[in-house]
Amino acid sequence: MNLLDLVQKHVPLRRVSGNKGGEWHGPCPACGTSQADPSKSDRFVVWPEIGGWMCRNCGAGDAIEFLRKFEGMTCPEAHEALGKVCESTTCPVRDKCRMARDRVRAAAHVPDLTAPKIKRPVVTSWQAAEATGPVNTWRGKAAAMVEWCHHRLLGNREQLDYLASRGLSVEAVKKFRLGWNPEDLYRARSAWGLPEEISTKTGKPKKLWIPKGIVIPYFDAVGVHRLQIRQPEGEPRYYWLPGSGDDVLIIGDHTAACVVVESALDALLIAWQAGDVAAALPLGTCNARPKQTAAAILRKSLCILVALDFEPRENPKTGKIENPGGHAAQWWTTTFSQSVRWPVPSGKDPGEYHQTGGDVRAWIIAGLPPGLRPKTSPPAPATAEPAAPAPAAETIRTGQVFEGQTKSGRAYLLAENALDVPELLETFPGKAVITSRELKKLVGATPEEAEAVLMIKEIFPGAVVHDRRTLPTD
Repeated sequence: MNLLDLVQKHVPLRRVSGNKGGEWHGPCPACGTSQADPSKSDRFVVWPEIGGWMCRNCGAGDAIEFLRKFEGMTCPEAHEALGKVCESTTCPVRDKCRMARDRVRAAAHVPDLTAPKIKRPVVTSWQAAEATGPVNTWRGKAAAMVEWCHHRLLGNREQLDYLASRGLSVEAVKKFRLGWNPEDLYRARSAWGLPEEISTKTGKPKKLWIPKGIVIPYFDAVGVHRLQIRQPEGEPRYYWLPGSGDDVLIIGDHTAACVVVESALDALLIAWQAGDVAAALPLGTCNARPKQTAAAILRKSLCILVALDFEPRENPKTGKIENPGGHAAQWWTTTFSQSVRWPVPSGKDPGEYHQTGGDVRAWIIAGLPPGLRPKTSPPAPATAEPAAPAPAAETIRTGQVFEGQTKSGRAYLLAENALDVPELLETFPGKAVITSRELKKLVGATPEEAEAVLMIKEIFPGAVVHDRRTLPTD
């Protein structure tokens, strides 16, 4: 969203000249207008092309300053809303700011785990498009293929191991009817109810290509609505089988909360790990928009966590840092007032977060308003990795940091974000600080071993747990 769009969310503007690439006038969002007729006000001036604004009473600035002054955002929130990193070299808190350029480029993004306040859903002027479904012939062929490929997958140890690494056990494979197509297939398009297409190279009818890969079916009220195939190599990595419907379908029944992601496997991971607290909406690409079916559900949802990929990268042409997922998230937070940007604590998406030891379920619950959180967390699926035992008897949640004490009385701090450790060590000298990732290294540790780790961290502040085999055993 550019500066002109930001301002026009608050006040009407009119174009008065082409000066500086275009000049717009209108009343100030804060102090109004000195004109009897607000439509003729020139108190507030915007130059969209150079990204600047000026109020004759309130001062001047750019889009960042506008969000801070007129929408009450903090500096990091404003940068994140615009998908920008902070370029300042003089900011006194630059080393601690999550949106500082060097910090964004050097480390994975960790969001504020304080749950967003619940907001009432609103209907914007955006109108969802109507979805198109597949023909009955296609549905019949697709249903048969889903079952055939599903049995091929259940007998393929390599692909089951890959899906398990993505957090999808055999039980999940069965629940979602995932499949495996062992080789490229070519079928007559007419057999699938598709219109004939003539190849411009051969002059002969084209065949329907069904590539080798993991088959991901999407179901609607009638049956198979879409088929997506994740190829083990080559492009496109995710291939939509021609003839599929074009609806963007929500996975899960608990739609009071919904998590918006890009990848289908990430959505299935969320549905499997946290389907009792939130549904998942896989877009396929960050810029996709929900159709009427999903939009109707989203408008009734009380919380939408926008977890589009966090992947800041430098544009080779402009030299600027771009984050497509963060930029696309602005549409969601503008269109649905109950939505909030909620990227994973580490990695670019839920799949990577899981593969690095992250707790997907805990991350989702942390983003929910208190009223939507489960009273007690049900046990994880039988095939899921066991949770690491905490070395403490009790923990108290205080934002991104947990305070606790072992049975022997040793106090410690548990940090969700490793980037917070230096500040915690400085603020609480002499107290052991352990990160959630280090905690997972202690799976199977005895209380004595865990106590030893905390003692070592007290003596050597900043020491890092790499492997439990290094713990003392006597």
